Amino acid sequence: MSHPLTDLHDKALQADQPEDWARFYLTFAGTNLVVPLLKQDGDTASPALTDRDGVSCVLGYPDIDSYASSLGTPGEYAEISGADLAAMLAPQSTALSLCTDPEIILLPDQLLWIADTYGAEVTRATGAGVTLETPELPDLAVMEQLGAAVAAMGADCPEAWLVGMREGDKDAELVLVLGLSDEAGRIEAELAETVTRAVQAVTDQPFAVTCPDRGAPLMAAARRSGIGVGS
Repeated sequence: MSHPLTDLHDKALQADQPEDWARFYLTFAGTNLVVPLLKQDGDTASPALTDRDGVSCVLGYPDIDSYASSLGTPGEYAEISGADLAAMLAPQSTALSLCTDPEIILLPDQLLWIADTYGAEVTRATGAGVTLETPELPDLAVMEQLGAAVAAMGADCPEAWLVGMREGDKDAELVLVLGLSDEAGRIEAELAETVTRAVQAVTDQPFAVTCPDRGAPLMAAARRSGIGVGS
């Protein structure tokens, strides 16, 4: 069974359209990669390197299962998001060999673009001591990115609502309220990060994400006041 990154990369190669490459890069940025490490002096470790046509590459696996199946015996490894790994490698002019089938090579200029575009600091709203209101509709590009990011979550996110969240007399902040499935709760942080990065790519407007329990009062208020996203 192919990995979603492979499918998205194949589609981007075949169509060679900006939106297809953006979808692949966005998904890569939000994927937690497994990076094999080599022990060095003392307790320090560095990423394992390989050579691809004269280009030095760090190895990265898209999940722990693919990493484990590549080994005869367990080894040292680190887990890091694609965006964070890109930010580490790009200044070193080091490429990434993504160990999928087939292999995907991301060159330093691609990694730099990913780091610059999707290196969001994720703002998480709590919903405590605030009021919710219907927001002014954002630019079309923002709504399209939000819709695509929510749709990509599939059954992990049965509902999503865009609201204006106001604290006291401060200006309302644009917040996406994600109603995640029980199964998706364990990857809540990764999903919130992926959505934030998607929006960051198309706007400088302040934006936050919150993931309340679907039975919480905050979710009920979002259903009343919010703009449905991806539905």
